[in-house]
Amino acid sequence: MGNNDFSISLLVGLKNNLEYSKNFYETTRNIYPYVEIIFVSYGSTDGTHEWLDSLEDSNMRFYYELINKSLADAYNKCIELATKDYMVLLHNDMVLTPYFLENIAKHLNDNTVVGYSFIEPPIYSGDERIGKIVKDFGTDIQSLRLKDLYKFSGEKRLEYSGQVSHSIELRFFLSLETNILKRIGGFDNLFSPMFFEDDDIFLRLEQLNMKMITSLDAICYHFVSKTSRFSEEAIKKTKEIEENSQRNFSRKWGFSSYNDRSATYKTAILLKNANIDLIREVEPYATHLYVDNNFDEYIREEQRKTKYDLSKRIFSITDFRNSYPVTVNIDGEKLDERSFKYIRRINSIVNKRKNEKRVKKILHSLFYKHTIRKANLLIKINL
Repeated sequence: MGNNDFSISLLVGLKNNLEYSKNFYETTRNIYPYVEIIFVSYGSTDGTHEWLDSLEDSNMRFYYELINKSLADAYNKCIELATKDYMVLLHNDMVLTPYFLENIAKHLNDNTVVGYSFIEPPIYSGDERIGKIVKDFGTDIQSLRLKDLYKFSGEKRLEYSGQVSHSIELRFFLSLETNILKRIGGFDNLFSPMFFEDDDIFLRLEQLNMKMITSLDAICYHFVSKTSRFSEEAIKKTKEIEENSQRNFSRKWGFSSYNDRSATYKTAILLKNANIDLIREVEPYATHLYVDNNFDEYIREEQRKTKYDLSKRIFSITDFRNSYPVTVNIDGEKLDERSFKYIRRINSIVNKRKNEKRVKKILHSLFYKHTIRKANLLIKINL
């Protein structure tokens, strides 16, 4: 497929890191002069907006505002601006290598999500995943060895020629039909300013029964987290940002992460002998949490960290009515780390028990009532 034949938009959200944005643009244009690039920046203060204004490129579209918004907001604007049939999600701390788009494009259709491979320096060397190649060609732009990178990626491309993995483990780095992302509403900015929006959107794509593959011979280089964890702006508060995003993901889905996913159930947790610390630990895993202590202070502290209205999630235990598919009784005075482990896995515990053939055979019914004891939790199932 020639450069003029791609119906693909490259989507890149920006937030400062101008040096990396310039490098991404220049190295991409050296390989793909005509492919559509979409840049969106919210809140950049390092000259990014002035640089965007200076570019004379009829195949580039951009948008910026001084206001700070989330990573999800930036990519949603990219999706809105994209004019091509398909899109590739990228970060500006990446370097594309030759035949990157050709080896994505050959797999694209309206029912397939295509992941791609990337090379990273050994910063997270123990984090082995499909499509990840650990090899150091520079930890920043100044140390980037571009010719060596192209040579190595060419060798890998030949080694992996035509190979795909029938799964995607690096969930942000995707390509798919642009209208599919528009149809599902793009990214959820619940996870502000970033983190877990990729796990969330991947779950929603799975619900569409999309085919998921990784094109192993579509290769780029990734400097690693220059736009997120290690950026000058975020490095001091990454832990807090990630924790808040994790908690909001659990509120939305009922489990801790993509890897723990299971069917979710409307769940009431009754927490006796509660205090603020226990409420903080338990609340994200309950559809509704009922406690026997004052929870106003917790709501005041936590509300600023989430879009969910916590006053509609936490209630006095005296307001409880036994009408939930799953009810969990917990005595706060008896909670230990083992108990917390099970709290984080309530849905998977229920799902496993619900699908046990032995239980179904005994009960001869589509509905059953059952009680499970796990550590200091009493889980009542009424499905």
